[in-house]
Amino acid sequence: MPGEIQRFYSYLLLFLFCLFLFSVIAPALAGVLNISWLPDLTAWESDRISYSVIITAQIVIILIALRVIHSFWSHRVKPVRQTGIICLVFGGFYFTIMMVRLMNSVFYMIPHPWWDKPLPAFFNIVLATFILVVGHFHYEFGKK
Repeated sequence: MPGEIQRFYSYLLLFLFCLFLFSVIAPALAGVLNISWLPDLTAWESDRISYSVIITAQIVIILIALRVIHSFWSHRVKPVRQTGIICLVFGGFYFTIMMVRLMNSVFYMIPHPWWDKPLPAFFNIVLATFILVVGHFHYEFGKK
């Protein structure tokens, strides 16, 4: 497989990673620097999970995403069709749930802690898209 294909996927994944990284850094910027165009910290937080748990999970996600991006960048990904199927099914389910969450929070404004926060839903869609891109690569280029 030509290296340009994996390089293309690495750029796409890097773009999605930067969006996710912004969602990790933005609450701190909003809280510490009081940047006017960023929503306050409560728009980013969960009412059910402590912020320390969220940050820990986000750090783990960042490390995994960096490893995946580096593997694509260095052309070390061996496409496996079964991995693609798993990523596409999981990513599609995750994407769908988060899209419903986002649409409910934007259009219906249901007064519930999980539904009324569009920012976390949007950045979960970014993560789901990351998984879908990885899945597409494996499915498309894995042996049939």
